[in-house]
Amino acid sequence: SQECFFSAENEESIKPEDSMQPTQKQLETWSDVHMLARLDVPGEDEANGGLLKNRLLDFWMLLVAHQTGSRRYQSPLLSFCAMLSIKPSTKSWLEPGKFNSNLSAIIWVVQLLLFYDSARKEKLGEGETLAHVKRYCERFLQQTVETPMGEILRWRLLLFRISKDSVGDHEAFWDETEQVLTYEDVELHMDQIPTLLESEYRDCRRLLYNDLMFGVTDGHRMRAWASKDSANVDTVGWNFIQHRDNGHLLESADRVLLSTIERSDLLCRLYLTDHRPSSSGLAWRDSALAAYEVTVQEFLKRLSVLVHISGDQPVRESEFSSMTTQRRRSITLCHGRVMIHVKNHKGQQQTGRHKENIRFLPDPVGELLLDYLVYVMPLRQLFLRQQSPKALLSAVLWEKDGKVWTDGQLSRCLEGSCIRAGVPRLHIANWRQMTVAIVKTKFASQIGLFEADDDDEDAEELEDDVRAMTRQRNHKTQTVNRAYANQTGAAFGNVWDGLIRMALRASTLWQDFWGVETVLKGTKHGRAEQESRLTKRVALGVYQPQKPWSSEALLGGLQKLYGDANIAWRSDEQREALVRIMSWTEQVVAVLPTGAGKSLLFMLPCTLPDARITVLVVPLVALYGDMLRRIREMRIEHLEWQPGENREAALVLVSAEAVSTKDFMKYARRLIVQQKLDRIVVDECHLTVIAAEYRPSIVDLTLIRSLRTQFVYLTATLPPSMRAEFEERNYLFHPTVIRASSNRPNIFYMVRKVHARNGNLLEQGAVEAQDAWRESGLFDHGRDEIILYVRTCNDAESLAEMLGCDSYTAESGTPATKKAIPDRWVQTPDVPYIVATTALAEGFDYPYVRLVLNIDEPESLVIFAQESGRAGLDGQLAYSMVLLPATWKPQIASDAATDVHGEKCYKDDPSLRKGHEKRAVHRTWILLSIGDGVSLRMCHATSVGLRTKIPSAQLTLSNTALYTQGSTSFSRSVSGLPLNWGNTVLTWPV
Repeated sequence: SQECFFSAENEESIKPEDSMQPTQKQLETWSDVHMLARLDVPGEDEANGGLLKNRLLDFWMLLVAHQTGSRRYQSPLLSFCAMLSIKPSTKSWLEPGKFNSNLSAIIWVVQLLLFYDSARKEKLGEGETLAHVKRYCERFLQQTVETPMGEILRWRLLLFRISKDSVGDHEAFWDETEQVLTYEDVELHMDQIPTLLESEYRDCRRLLYNDLMFGVTDGHRMRAWASKDSANVDTVGWNFIQHRDNGHLLESADRVLLSTIERSDLLCRLYLTDHRPSSSGLAWRDSALAAYEVTVQEFLKRLSVLVHISGDQPVRESEFSSMTTQRRRSITLCHGRVMIHVKNHKGQQQTGRHKENIRFLPDPVGELLLDYLVYVMPLRQLFLRQQSPKALLSAVLWEKDGKVWTDGQLSRCLEGSCIRAGVPRLHIANWRQMTVAIVKTKFASQIGLFEADDDDEDAEELEDDVRAMTRQRNHKTQTVNRAYANQTGAAFGNVWDGLIRMALRASTLWQDFWGVETVLKGTKHGRAEQESRLTKRVALGVYQPQKPWSSEALLGGLQKLYGDANIAWRSDEQREALVRIMSWTEQVVAVLPTGAGKSLLFMLPCTLPDARITVLVVPLVALYGDMLRRIREMRIEHLEWQPGENREAALVLVSAEAVSTKDFMKYARRLIVQQKLDRIVVDECHLTVIAAEYRPSIVDLTLIRSLRTQFVYLTATLPPSMRAEFEERNYLFHPTVIRASSNRPNIFYMVRKVHARNGNLLEQGAVEAQDAWRESGLFDHGRDEIILYVRTCNDAESLAEMLGCDSYTAESGTPATKKAIPDRWVQTPDVPYIVATTALAEGFDYPYVRLVLNIDEPESLVIFAQESGRAGLDGQLAYSMVLLPATWKPQIASDAATDVHGEKCYKDDPSLRKGHEKRAVHRTWILLSIGDGVSLRMCHATSVGLRTKIPSAQLTLSNTALYTQGSTSFSRSVSGLPLNWGNTVLTWPV
């Protein structure tokens, strides 16, 4: 080219054509190609693939096989690449990223040529295709070889490194109010996107329900939340329509529209003719079928815009066009939503893997797509058989005449939608650029700037929500949650649960930002709110925090709440936690011991001036009754949320089972868009780790993190060893953690082995509790109580029968029944006992529990801390006693992997597993696992103690007593205090 060169044009300038020196064989072959092309030889020799085609292929292979040596630009192919590095218009260098795209295109073309030539040679009997491909790659497609492709591969690797540090020249500008975004020549107002969505959704509904479905009222409208799907089924052609549990919804759905035509005289005249009978007994009018297909394409054009805009940040057009409805399907029902899953192959050659793109559609758009698949697709298949009896519809969603949409079709659809809606003209390229600017400004405006780590190009994006969105933009984000067990089948390949859940959160945030549900639902019912205040507030992304409160102001609020001018904070940690919460820190974790005032962290903010709504997630039924009692005593406005509830109160209580439901998520999102929600508080949050294996609702509880509000997590038991897993499960990133001392100096701990000759362990436990109540003289019989913890529901029932008291287990009945049990217990002073499993271990805060008695070893260290923590909440002297069978022995090193009682080993306990994996730091780890206020020493003795399934060490607790004789009762033991109190060695086994 005379127009592309590397320096200013003068007499000494060296142009690419001056350096290029083709080989003699290349010139001869090119001459043959030129001659054949001039002669217009058709090349009908099928055995050789055509003379012209073969000579062209020979010429291309000679270009690829050129040996460059030190004079690389003698190669015509490399000289051509050099010319591509210059912008013809400005004679300046092309940006590294854009030049790299040219090189990638050349590499892909060469790979296809090598494969084609290898297949041609196999057809000619010159060896196998794969053997030729392997030889070609070794000789020409390696970075170490002196060939044009070796040089191009080295260039591309260098440019990858350079482009990471390059700042693109794409500039977007916001006005002062951050309501108008300008990119290139497009000025986009934030409220114009809801206008665009509303316009396309209105047309989509009309085309689908009025035209394609003939206004039919028969059949069910498809709802993702009411339908079942099996993501792991990899049978070709399978989708949710084949799921057996959907049979009642989809019965005869494939014939609904056909039956509608048959019943309507007008439709019969339009679509049927007597000229050509069909196999179904009907003859279809070709012109009507063609018109129907035109309407299908108009519907798909509008639906494509809705999916592309409302799903989340846009994917590339190539990924979007690859969506399939069958075979390796892209459309799945997951979490009660329509999920779109496509793969991004850009960069696969460099990294060796593709990237997963996951989007969740808003419900109104998902319903349109499902109704189209269920009702319209079968009729289209029937019409297709009119022209071709054995034809099948394409598995590709975005297709015309059986072929996938051509490049640029989605851009044309988007531009047409903008014209119809009267908004600035958008296309794929500028919309993708603008969405990046929107996310960085509206969702990540508080992110601090710092140099990103080498291994994480997006490390500056600190918020979890932004990280999820970043990954959907197909950028590398190392901190995306990868710890969840994969529950995917062959149909999903490399997708894991964490990615799906984070994509759900990101899509929900995106849709909440634009107010998609609000806008489209209004259109659906014919009540679209033009320029509504709510839609504008959502579209503008106004998430402004309130003014922080000082500790002095909060103390004043506390004194007003209790009506006591002398009341003070219970601890510095309680004060600090409240200040953090009322400073609107996004993620706060408060670890305060039982009785240290955790409840004040959500009660006080509800009573402050200008307070908005606080949602309290109560994970245990046992917490409800006691929690409601204290809330009523404080006269705090509250309500217990139930499905269908739309009322509001200063404090909204919701169960773990209800909080992740579709109804509650809609309720919470409505509060957010109306700027009425201050925070969500999760009580006893450690359950998200220790109860995840047996309570699905606890796992689903983490879905609430998709809501954009402040989150506060409260617990008395979150060992530092459990913190990493806790943050992973709850999608937290660098939360603010306030941790107080968990030592309870008013509790005395006792461990005693008992002999079998005195009856079984349950019988001796009953005797021990009765003796303590009657003989010790330590109880106030008007208010004090005793809790006995056992391991199983059957044991609880048996022991309760011996004592003539209630039992509380997971099988104690309905939630209302469970709530009544603790209330009845504390109100019946002549029956001081209650028998319970771990179901009553957390959150029950009756202040006058004087004795906690564990019958047999506790299930884990965390559970024991919770159970014993029920004692002495009034701050007075209380007791924790563990009864062990005489045959019980602490586990020693040789027993590490097996529990002598046949129970799970320590590896099954999340709070203890990490310690076993770090044998070199036993001292520090065990101290951190139990909390603080303890001393520690290593030992190999086998003293009697609590066996909690962790590596061998001994823990010395203050205020403990050790009794090894089965004849010593509780009352006799405590009568010798303080002589028998001391430092008891509790041995944890290896």
